[in-house]
Amino acid sequence: MAPPPQPKKSRTWLYVVLGIVVVILLVCGGAAYAISRAVNNVANTVATTVATVTIPATGTHITNVQIGKGDDQGNITTKTSSFTQSDTIVIDYTATASDTTSQVALKVLASDGTELTGGPPPQDLENGQHDYFFAITITGADSYTAELDYNGTAEASIPFTVA
Repeated sequence: MAPPPQPKKSRTWLYVVLGIVVVILLVCGGAAYAISRAVNNVANTVATTVATVTIPATGTHITNVQIGKGDDQGNITTKTSSFTQSDTIVIDYTATASDTTSQVALKVLASDGTELTGGPPPQDLENGQHDYFFAITITGADSYTAELDYNGTAEASIPFTVA
């Protein structure tokens, strides 16, 4: 007499487990791709923003020029060159003076070259190298250029817009 036939083993569980593993791998791969794209986009945005905000000075007395949104105490909270009419625009810089009669003046020029009036007076500099700032508010929408003049000579030029 022959042994009874063995029933075929079902492989359904194997297909279910393999299906779940494939779905998990696809979800993880998609999430990793999305995260890498997001990180890359943020890095590119930060690099572009920093590149457009930090303006090197052209003179020998004024260096480390930066512009951004801030407060009347010279603290920049957001480095940018785009402002609204209610923003306090802060221009930070380092000046090196050889005597106490040196001054830095801020000139703000509109897109047509007209100099705005009523700005801050020139700053008297201390002997040596020190950090200074100008804090201004502009109420007209336009493209502007802030010019920092050391003893009457333009040493830095910073373009910005006010909307």
